[in-house]
Amino acid sequence: MQIADLPYLQNVSEDELILGSAGVSVTSEAWASGLETSAFASANSTSTTGSDGDSTANGTGLAGAFGDDATANLTMVGDGHRVIGKAKFKSSKKTAVVNGFITVIDFPPN
Repeated sequence: MQIADLPYLQNVSEDELILGSAGVSVTSEAWASGLETSAFASANSTSTTGSDGDSTANGTGLAGAFGDDATANLTMVGDGHRVIGKAKFKSSKKTAVVNGFITVIDFPPN
């Protein structure tokens, strides 16, 4: 099927937000090797849109690994007018733990 002419459509650049939106992406990873190992990872995100057109997105992540060569990674990405985030990483010889949060706010279009 080929659509030849749709004059009511308009081109939008890849970097332009449409009608205001806030977005987050959270990825948690954990791994360890050895005879006695344990690893866990969790990532959550939510978003809401207000009645005046603003939007907010929140994300949290947690990863922990216990054993030889323990590694924990947390990746957080936000898209909006204001991006606030923080992550904490702690490790020792056989332990790696990381946790963090991100909040994104996008204001309504004028």
